[in-house]
Amino acid sequence: MADLTPAQLQFLQKHLGYDTKKYFAKKALKSQVQEFWRRRDKAEAEIKALPPEHPQLAALKQAVDAATKKAEGGDLKGAYHDLKSVKANARAAATVVKGGISLGAINAELDDLEASVRRLQTEQRRIRDLLALGATDVIDEARILRDPTSENTRDGIISLAGENLRRQKELMMEWDALEANVNQGVQTYKAMMANAPTIPSLLALISHNIQLLGKKDPDSVKGMHNARYAFLDQQVRSSFLAGSGSELASEMSAALRTQRNTLLEVLKTKTSPPPMEVLAATDDAGKRLEGPEAKEAAQKLADQFKHLDKLEAERLEKAKKAYLEALKTDNAMLSMTEDTSLITSTRIRPFDTAEMMDDLGIDVTDTRKRPDEIGAAAGKGVSDAMDALLANGTVPDEVFEMCTRSQRDWYVEAAKASGIQFDPDKPDTIDPTVWYKIKAAGDAMREAAQQKYPDKAKVGDDGKLSEFTIGGVVYGNIKFLGQGGGGTVYLAKDANGNEVVLKTPRGFSADSAMEEDEHQTLKSEVSNHRAVSGGEDGDCPENVLDMKGMVLAPNGAPLIVMDLAGAGDAEKYSDSMSAAEKSGLLTDGARQAMMAQQMREIITGMKAMQASGMTHHDLKEANIFVSEDGTFKVADFGLARHVDTHDEAIKGLDEFTPGYEPPELFGDGKAVTQKSDNFTLGEILERVTDPLRGEGTFKEKFSSANPGPSQSTDDEGKVAQVSSLTRLMNRMKDPDPDKRPTLDAVLMSSYFDEVDQNYTKEDLTRLKKATVAYSKTLGKQAAELGNVINRAEGQIRQLELSKSDGLLQVKIRQAELLKAQVESRGRRLSRQLGQEWDAKKKKDLERDIDSNDKRIKGLDDKIVQMTGQLGSDKSRVDLEDIDKKIAAERDKIAAARKQLKALHDDPQYAAILKELEEANKAFA
Repeated sequence: MADLTPAQLQFLQKHLGYDTKKYFAKKALKSQVQEFWRRRDKAEAEIKALPPEHPQLAALKQAVDAATKKAEGGDLKGAYHDLKSVKANARAAATVVKGGISLGAINAELDDLEASVRRLQTEQRRIRDLLALGATDVIDEARILRDPTSENTRDGIISLAGENLRRQKELMMEWDALEANVNQGVQTYKAMMANAPTIPSLLALISHNIQLLGKKDPDSVKGMHNARYAFLDQQVRSSFLAGSGSELASEMSAALRTQRNTLLEVLKTKTSPPPMEVLAATDDAGKRLEGPEAKEAAQKLADQFKHLDKLEAERLEKAKKAYLEALKTDNAMLSMTEDTSLITSTRIRPFDTAEMMDDLGIDVTDTRKRPDEIGAAAGKGVSDAMDALLANGTVPDEVFEMCTRSQRDWYVEAAKASGIQFDPDKPDTIDPTVWYKIKAAGDAMREAAQQKYPDKAKVGDDGKLSEFTIGGVVYGNIKFLGQGGGGTVYLAKDANGNEVVLKTPRGFSADSAMEEDEHQTLKSEVSNHRAVSGGEDGDCPENVLDMKGMVLAPNGAPLIVMDLAGAGDAEKYSDSMSAAEKSGLLTDGARQAMMAQQMREIITGMKAMQASGMTHHDLKEANIFVSEDGTFKVADFGLARHVDTHDEAIKGLDEFTPGYEPPELFGDGKAVTQKSDNFTLGEILERVTDPLRGEGTFKEKFSSANPGPSQSTDDEGKVAQVSSLTRLMNRMKDPDPDKRPTLDAVLMSSYFDEVDQNYTKEDLTRLKKATVAYSKTLGKQAAELGNVINRAEGQIRQLELSKSDGLLQVKIRQAELLKAQVESRGRRLSRQLGQEWDAKKKKDLERDIDSNDKRIKGLDDKIVQMTGQLGSDKSRVDLEDIDKKIAAERDKIAAARKQLKALHDDPQYAAILKELEEANKAFA
């Protein structure tokens, strides 16, 4: 590596505190500043090739200055990548100057301009719709409040006013959240304009190029491109797209004030004491009051209203304080449905193959070079790059990403570096000599990367993995641990007895070639897990299963190595806790505490994942693991996706575990986003807290044929609000993802607060360890017996209901609820159709509306059919048959309880059960 120049050394010492005495500790820093310097020199050289009057010149120079400031702030890698774009843009502009301008080039620039204009106009429309629709919803909620004058007694008025005052505070909180979301949207919009000021420069560039083309071919400027430019220029001016976004900010500020005043006016009539003329003033005996007595009664009523208002203000203040402490909250918190927090992306930084080949002058279309010469140069380039990247003893993102690539990936990268769009599955579509060079380069680079990668696995004489190295530590004694749908896991130990888990695909053979699809699945999982574990520099969140690293099998397969979660998965744990409670070993209070803590930790792990810019989409109890100390950790990221915002739609995702699918997966008019994970968390919460672990329930289940709601309902078929648990669960599982609360709101819900009040942290820690010990040792046997009991109790519940119309009534109520929600979705779709301008999207919406109408018709038919069955008397024979079935199920329960008791009486488990009994006492 070359020494630093005096200018580079001065830069490091001035801006980055570089100490030459600590040279060996900062090799990476030295390398980075050299790369930055070299890239800046190249970018400036390209800019100098432009004529002084070129319209992009000022913007390009400004971009170089901005990258330099970023480097001075310490972000050398970010500055390097910014300069790469500057160089590419400058080179493209210089090419136009040298080779002349064409109609095709101008049309391509117009396409870029049109895309930028539409993107900003779409964001403007989104913000306006957010305010318009959000304000309408809140004001409509205020309007449906009953007017106190509708009551005809003083107590009735006071009671109704109290309800309205309470709802007023909640609506104002919803309004405050709406204002915050609108203002955040405006700030995001302004940042889009500030961070990517492409429109003014594109306008200037296109105008410049049209003039050049006019000189070259005067008739051409009369063509379509000139008309498009004029139209787009008018759109930029009318929508203020070349400004700073201040116009939209002023518009939204004024609209917010107007709509807020409208809301306050509506609420005023709902929370003001009515004049006494409306209500006859009487004394306690019912005698009509007149004169001073009537005035005194009126004043008393007004004072009672003020007192109510004061009480509600005090209640709200307490709720706000609890919210700030992140420990307590009230129901209003679940109205926090839009996550405006910033996402800190942890995408794996890729190795820039094109940059390397460009710097080394390697071009697979070079007719002067043979394939072996191309391959040798490319292989040496990767080898040298690996040496430099691995110099500080760690595995940076670029190295990691390189070594997850399949052979096919390398071919694509080699072709792309030379500007060739190439499908390796169809090599006959390009010149054979070029294909040979692509293959030579790809093979050489892959071999060089895998040879230099330090963490590898070895295969024994039996063809099975025998040992592997992670971070210089050798792990051997590899033993089968378990197998599931996601793959096979093995336990491995180092020389000190430390244990880790190695995961491979099912049926994996380490020394035979892998199918491309299988390789891409592995690549996705190891890359996603590294990202959510903190990436190159970050620490793994406590409630995410930590990834130790990646090892390469002899066939090049990237295999993941993880921490060992010694207590198994959450499904086994929850089943065993259910059995322990049924046997009396675990009190209700203890299980409630553990269920709340379990969900808190799972949600905390998911919150960390979402904040890092990822989604999961394969969440279930079997993919959540429990450590030796009882900590729950989210894992299995094979279907995870990266996003830049919390509400970004996931494209092409059609995989979810059956029973955990959100309704939007089936095309219910909403996109699959991070909110889809929030729905699945609600499903897990229901399964964890259900005493029967999902047995004996009659709710509509999600499936491709019947994507109905699965919220809990009361006796009238309304979404249940009886307890904090059902309130939370129902909001998380709302069929409309826009109405589901953020994970921050979930963690601050009253459900967790109510449970937290009953125990100390020390009590919980002891209980966690005791329950994990039970689950590890006899939990599997206990869980099987507990599941027998749950299934039998569920069958008894269903059989009892079938004696009368009870079961039919439950199903009818659920079908009616589903119909109401489908009708609501239809209204939303119709509203979207009226606002949509894109022809294709309109057609899609019309198809969705038609499908929605058919679903309503099907539900109507189902309701009519079930209603017609009501009132049918059961014969004596039918009732006797039901009773016999119930008796048989009760016999199953008695037998299982007897076996469970015998299991607990086994002396080998005495110490574990004694500790569980002691840990229970704090929760009795």
